[in-house]
Amino acid sequence: MKTLTCIFLALIQLLAYSQGIEVTIDGSKVFDQSAVIKPGTFGDEDFAIILKAAKNGTFSVSGFRLQNGAKRTISGNMSRSGALRATLNASATKKVPINGQYIPNDDAIAINSIDGKSSDMVLARFGKKLIKTGPYQGRSTDPDVAWELTVSRSSGADYNVVGFLEIDSKRNRIEGTLKANGKLLAQSSDNESVKVDGQYDFEEHRLDVLLHVTGVSERIGATLEQGKLQAPAIFGLVSKVVGNVPGPDERGDFKIAGSISQSNFTLDIIMKPPYEGQANITFDFSSPLGSTLKAGQVVELTVMSSASKSGRDKPNLAGSGFWHVEGDGAEVLEMKKTFVGTASDGKFYASVQGVTKFKVLSRGTIKITAVYAGQYWGPGGAYNWNPCTYTYKFGEKPAVDRN
Repeated sequence: MKTLTCIFLALIQLLAYSQGIEVTIDGSKVFDQSAVIKPGTFGDEDFAIILKAAKNGTFSVSGFRLQNGAKRTISGNMSRSGALRATLNASATKKVPINGQYIPNDDAIAINSIDGKSSDMVLARFGKKLIKTGPYQGRSTDPDVAWELTVSRSSGADYNVVGFLEIDSKRNRIEGTLKANGKLLAQSSDNESVKVDGQYDFEEHRLDVLLHVTGVSERIGATLEQGKLQAPAIFGLVSKVVGNVPGPDERGDFKIAGSISQSNFTLDIIMKPPYEGQANITFDFSSPLGSTLKAGQVVELTVMSSASKSGRDKPNLAGSGFWHVEGDGAEVLEMKKTFVGTASDGKFYASVQGVTKFKVLSRGTIKITAVYAGQYWGPGGAYNWNPCTYTYKFGEKPAVDRN
């Protein structure tokens, strides 16, 4: 009985091959030859595979590939199941094997290996634009957005697109359609104000996307390459050193006192009788720094500096504040220092804002210091006049808390 069943199934498969039909037994598919391989040319002017019908539903293979300006011929065959076995005549003495597989859904030939080396090349039918299915991923910065969209075939000519994007670590599910002409139309199923459009690049096989949020005029663009989104490269905060200053002091005809914290430096001078007057300088440092930094992230650090003085005998006081970024893990994009108080020419500067911007790379160490420079006081000692210094190391977990 078992032998008869095997013979029966073999006859059914033979019938299916010859007639191009789908056969089922008890609801289970035995063979599907609905996607018939049609002869023709696959590829382009640089690499082409030409199929011609042969005996028993197989195909003879010819074609060529351009190498260093020379057209190298290809010959071989393709089975009824679409398995490609061919040879590239690389030279008079060298023949290079090419293996591949016909893909019915895409009407294309996937080149699996050339000369024993794996390949992800896909040759579409000549003149037809091919959209590759699968995941596409990418990141954009300022703000930080991570993308992963998966393209799959639908029942029609268009493609389904599902996936997610993360805006400042908040994930939005994305659903939409990729048209056969490469036009992408999608939106978030979690937030109706989040919409995505874009265009498929048929030459590079990637997705150029644009994120639009209702009420925000600026669009955020990114290029998504094939593959799944990888975890971002992370720097961990391994050290934090907060500054320290001496207590109040007196010098001749004035008193001087200051305070320091992780984000502030303040200094006051008060004149002693019979003199009348006082002066102040203050530096407020702010940043989005956390316990980690991501490779590709652009960080903006600011310092707001201010000065004041009053009284009949108002004293002169001045200082500088800025963020200093160093290390092989950062690329400094912009740096503006501040100066407030009375300059050497007598001119008074009341307030100014300084900005430092840097891009996080994917290696090494980043050292970030909130710097104060100016009037110092107190007896000798081990003082640290800088409000705070943060040290981040690539690939390490945070060892201290940012706050």
